Amino acid sequence: IRVHSIMQKSSRKSKRSWDACSSMLLLVFLPLDVWFVKEKGGFIRNIFNVLLGKKSWVGCHIVSNNVKANLKPCVLTTLDAFRGHQFSEEMMATADELYTRDYQVKLDVLTMMKAFSKLGRR
Repeated sequence: IRVHSIMQKSSRKSKRSWDACSSMLLLVFLPLDVWFVKEKGGFIRNIFNVLLGKKSWVGCHIVSNNVKANLKPCVLTTLDAFRGHQFSEEMMATADELYTRDYQVKLDVLTMMKAFSKLGRR
């Protein structure tokens, strides 16, 4: 039986807390942040969507995995942290499985730091 830690109430609370806190920080430092993001309009829109709980900063690449884990649509996936790499569908599915099974807030933090320029993705 595969247990997904992201399904646990404590993990969901931690994830939502991180999303809300990071959105507030990004909003406070918006005049500085916006210079490091490629799609500036999308970045501002994403901040508010995450803050309002419509999206999450980090999630699964394959949409069916988001549905299975009952996750919100995401801006980034864990694979966005690897710049310039192409991944097969099998690798994406494996990454999603590991993300939902072994979820920790630090995965979201590291992914956002490494893929900061992509936070404006629509």
